[in-house]
Amino acid sequence: MTSDPAAPDPADPVFISYRQKDGTGVATELARLLRAAGIPVWRDRDDLPPGDTEARLKQAIAAGISGGVLVTTPDVVNSRVVNLEISRGCGLARRTA
Repeated sequence: MTSDPAAPDPADPVFISYRQKDGTGVATELARLLRAAGIPVWRDRDDLPPGDTEARLKQAIAAGISGGVLVTTPDVVNSRVVNLEISRGCGLARRTA
């Protein structure tokens, strides 16, 4: 737990952002490696509850993440959801800078 309430809690999960069309394999392996190292992970396949995807992602990010990883692939530029994740993550980074 950090003393600054605006700072990320290192015990919170790392958010993995990727395009499912061509980034699933890399995201799966990355999540496996992070978890093997004892780092908690938030990934849509495991942690996104049913419902409106954008609303659920906003809730997940607001609930607390310690950081994020963007898996870049050729098709990532075509993902509306990844763009939302990036903008929300950058907003968190600005608050804690």
